[in-house]
Amino acid sequence: MDSTEFIRDFTEWIKENTSIEALYIYPDKGKTAFIVITSNKRMFLQNFMIFSDYDRTTYCKLFNNDDLPYLEIEFRSGHEALIEFVSENFEITDNMKVVFDKR
Repeated sequence: MDSTEFIRDFTEWIKENTSIEALYIYPDKGKTAFIVITSNKRMFLQNFMIFSDYDRTTYCKLFNNDDLPYLEIEFRSGHEALIEFVSENFEITDNMKVVFDKR
């Protein structure tokens, strides 16, 4: 699975399993960025996650950029992605707990 396939699958999973209303994907200097708007306007609470359902492990860490939380993803291949949560809060659902390995 390449990064394009991962992004496509991840986007579909996000839309199907979370309260996110819109997910925008755009390239930025070789990186892929996601801007996320949640319907309940709640902050993404998880700090560290591992995506392990793909052929490469993805390391995720939540950062705070002023009042805008965003999630930076780095692939083993060296590819990186940035997820920006344009919201105040975001809750992790039971479905997400299956995918997000709390650390």
